[in-house]
Amino acid sequence: MRAMRTAIGAGLTAALLMLAADAFAQAPHRHFRDRDGGGPRSLVPMQSAEDATQLDESVPRRPRLTPEERRQLRRDVHDAGRDLYPERERLREQRRAARRGE
Repeated sequence: MRAMRTAIGAGLTAALLMLAADAFAQAPHRHFRDRDGGGPRSLVPMQSAEDATQLDESVPRRPRLTPEERRQLRRDVHDAGRDLYPERERLREQRRAARRGE
């Protein structure tokens, strides 16, 4: 009886290990790095250099934001956050008052 339990346990363990190995083999590999330690490699290589230049030309590039535009964008996002999460702002004010001893 004990030998039967051991055999069943070993069989179940082997089956689970095989399932885990299969799942690992099918998972997308996201953390590969080039040999020089660079960033992650693309899993789908470009077909040719011509294709790469065609892709770049087809997508219009937007100019970068100026420092003042970035500051204004941050202010707008912060103000929108106040409108969306008024409870958070109220709690923040309570914490400030508590630190000041009011």
